[in-house]
Amino acid sequence: AIDAHDTFERLHLIEAPTLVIAGTKDHLIRPSSSEVIAEGLPNADLVKIEGGSHALNLEYRRAFNTAVVSFLTGQRDGETKGCGKCRRVTDTPSRTPRRG
Repeated sequence: AIDAHDTFERLHLIEAPTLVIAGTKDHLIRPSSSEVIAEGLPNADLVKIEGGSHALNLEYRRAFNTAVVSFLTGQRDGETKGCGKCRRVTDTPSRTPRRG
């Protein structure tokens, strides 16, 4: 049942600012899936944590928390300050970066 579950076509309906955060070494969910999700959300920020797996919030607590706090406090442009393992992705293949 989960394999057939597909809500991509409805992602554009989510207008709230959304943080999509993923580990670059996630073997459960492909890191490229985070790009697909971010592409479908009109107001998304995508942050990839270098070396993080599916449990990146436990493995890289500081990096994960820094990315979340930066997002919540509106520091959403450029690199995530204080997070050496975070890489903010400002452009995905079919989407131009969001401004402002």
